[in-house]
Amino acid sequence: MNAQEKLLEDIYSENIEICDFNFTDNLKGLYVDGIIAVDTSIDYDERTCILAEELGHHYTTYGNILDPNDPENRRQEKTARFWTHQKLLPLEKLAKAAVDCQGMESWELAEYLGVSDIFLREALEEYKQRFGLFKEFPGGYIYFDPLSVVFV
Repeated sequence: MNAQEKLLEDIYSENIEICDFNFTDNLKGLYVDGIIAVDTSIDYDERTCILAEELGHHYTTYGNILDPNDPENRRQEKTARFWTHQKLLPLEKLAKAAVDCQGMESWELAEYLGVSDIFLREALEEYKQRFGLFKEFPGGYIYFDPLSVVFV
């Protein structure tokens, strides 16, 4: 079962409805009251990322957070985004990918992981901001820039 199929299981188990929608602006997804709207123009991997982020909003945010100028909205958006990074790219999965895909380009690594290249870069940057250049995990250290693993 791939990442999107697992997400769909989670979404449906929460009784959340998914609607395809043609957004006219830069919006690619939206969560409102048990409904996730997803832009029809995005590819499969990006759809996976958008579904995960909107599920993250279901679990971590409340109210209307569409105004990016409101500091509380930005905080909630960041919380949902980090939840999404941890959901789709937990440290163990990143470590395995770093070993399996050593020497690959960023877009190839993203394809291997089933996420968009932009999402992968954002996740690595988020992990680096939260943990520093590396983080200890069972069996070794994962480095975020560039993505690599050292086993101890």
